Amino acid sequence: MPQLFGHGLGAKPSWDELRERLDVELADRWPATRWEIADETVTWTDGPAESSVVEAVLDIPGWQPIVEGRPPPDTKASSTLVLSRLFGDRALAVGVVRYRSSSTRPFDSAREGAVDRLRDILDVDDPGTSGYPLTDAMAELLLVLPWPGEPPEVPSPADRWALKLEALDFNALWNRAYAEVEL
Repeated sequence: MPQLFGHGLGAKPSWDELRERLDVELADRWPATRWEIADETVTWTDGPAESSVVEAVLDIPGWQPIVEGRPPPDTKASSTLVLSRLFGDRALAVGVVRYRSSSTRPFDSAREGAVDRLRDILDVDDPGTSGYPLTDAMAELLLVLPWPGEPPEVPSPADRWALKLEALDFNALWNRAYAEVEL
């Protein structure tokens, strides 16, 4: 994927110059994504993967892209551009189903490494669709079925979806999705 700010830019752009360029370039590259660009931060929901956006903005002279919630890279850049990706309910439902499918335990943000692992799972373009019919069917059921009982208070939306997945019984949901989906 070509970078938005490739060679030839020369000197470090000011924040105002960079903001204007980001506004145009990001919208051109990913027109379906709504970008919020303010205070040296680029925020979007779902859409392109964090890694795709980092790759696109990697070579801005004097600016270092840093993904919010991830450790910052070693850098000598004088300014940081914070990339803050948010997730909608569909993406989180797909993410916790994929997380649980690949683990013996459900997602729990309090467990060491769980948040980073979920972020890695969601580091795809269009995280609301996994490309796996059974996973997508399970996520859809997770979204539409009512909670069995009262939803608990949780620290994050991802925790809420993970707890609902367990409350609905992961295996029962898998069986239902398997019976309903055409593979």
